[in-house]
Amino acid sequence: MNPFDKRNKNRNPDKDQSKQKKAELLKKIKSQSLNTNKDKRSNADDSSKNNRSDTSNDKELAEMKRKIRKLERDLAAAKQAGLVERKAHSVTKELLKDKSKKLWDNQNELINNKRMLESSHSEITSKSNLIMTIQQKLSDKEEELKVTEIEYEKVTKKIKQYQKKIKDLTEETRLRSYKNKIVSLESRLEEYEDEIASLKKSDSKLRESINRLSNPTVVSMLLRLQKELSIKTVDQYYPVYQLTEEVQKLTLYKRRIARKPLAIRKISPEHVDRSQENYGYITKRNEEWYFYSLLNVQYSLKDYDETSESDLPAKVKIADGDAYLLETYSDDVILRQKVSEKGVIARKSHINTPNNEESYFPYFGNFNVLIIGSITQNDFLSRLTKHGLSVNFHNPFDENTELISAKVNKADVIVVITSKINHLLWGHLNKSDERIEEIESFAVDRVVARIRYAGIRLGLIDLFTPKHKNRGLSENTKEGIELQEN
Repeated sequence: MNPFDKRNKNRNPDKDQSKQKKAELLKKIKSQSLNTNKDKRSNADDSSKNNRSDTSNDKELAEMKRKIRKLERDLAAAKQAGLVERKAHSVTKELLKDKSKKLWDNQNELINNKRMLESSHSEITSKSNLIMTIQQKLSDKEEELKVTEIEYEKVTKKIKQYQKKIKDLTEETRLRSYKNKIVSLESRLEEYEDEIASLKKSDSKLRESINRLSNPTVVSMLLRLQKELSIKTVDQYYPVYQLTEEVQKLTLYKRRIARKPLAIRKISPEHVDRSQENYGYITKRNEEWYFYSLLNVQYSLKDYDETSESDLPAKVKIADGDAYLLETYSDDVILRQKVSEKGVIARKSHINTPNNEESYFPYFGNFNVLIIGSITQNDFLSRLTKHGLSVNFHNPFDENTELISAKVNKADVIVVITSKINHLLWGHLNKSDERIEEIESFAVDRVVARIRYAGIRLGLIDLFTPKHKNRGLSENTKEGIELQEN
């Protein structure tokens, strides 16, 4: 039932009484008004008849007016009370509406909760049925498990029995296998003994062959080379030309020294004369001075001027493997002139000068040189290629410094001309790199001398052998080379 339909039952009894009093008061006022009017009319009609009763009527009229005023005041008070009650009734009505709305909402909520409870009850009932079904299945599985455990015990007993039988059979099989292995090993032992005896015989023969091969005669080696010579192997015989040339040189050298006095073959300080003069370059390294001949032979420099500059062309005298400084030259041109005048033996380059004259440029070797600095590249390229070198340049003022890494990786010797570089370049180089040589002078002769020193230090130039293009001399000719230099 809608709560608004109950408003008549919930009406306030005080309000009903107030209304009832108002109605009674109005009826009383109306009746008194009617009586007054009647009295006035009757008094008017009977005025003529009742002149003597005018005074009493006036009193009654005044009394009636007084009562009317009182009734009017009572009516106004009743009206005011009615307004107050009406306002109170309105407030009460609003409160009742709010309460009715809340009651309606609560009723709806209760209905929804009831429905949810009914749904939950249905779900609980379903879950209970499912639990009962699962419990029944668990009971069935427990029964099956008990049966399975009984079967497992039976199977376990059978397995133990089979394992015991297998163990017994394995022991028997193992014994048979061991017996067969022993027989096989005895057979192999006999074979090994026979093989050892055979190897001992082969060993004695091999030792004899090794002895023959480890001490071959020159004639036997030549016969073997001649025997193995064919169209297929002829390309491997190219070094024979070098061997033949060296044999010829040593033969000539042997004849020459046979005719020389002993004093020339073994030099001592008291026998030094002009015949032992040599030409090359002086270099200072680690507070020590060295002399490098034009054939790249190194000597310790014993007598020198402390004011001398490093990497200068020079003339020295040689005694007991040491060099004694005679004079220095400002450049390689003077050195080559002196060499030409004295006729000192050195390798002649087959690259002609502009005057079509041959000049002396010892062959350093076919290795790569990187020169870093702002220099005239053509002068260095022309000179260094005559020494058999491959040259690359890097100008730090014109080229990107990022390109230097690739050039450094390809170089065997790196020469940094410190007076011709931007020193920020060192951020791209490792000063501890053993390939790097720093030099302030950018004179070609000085740079060439420094490259020669670096090549010897790094093992790119042999100190004892003048390395010719496509040919060379062995260690056996060291004594002959020294004599030629002297």
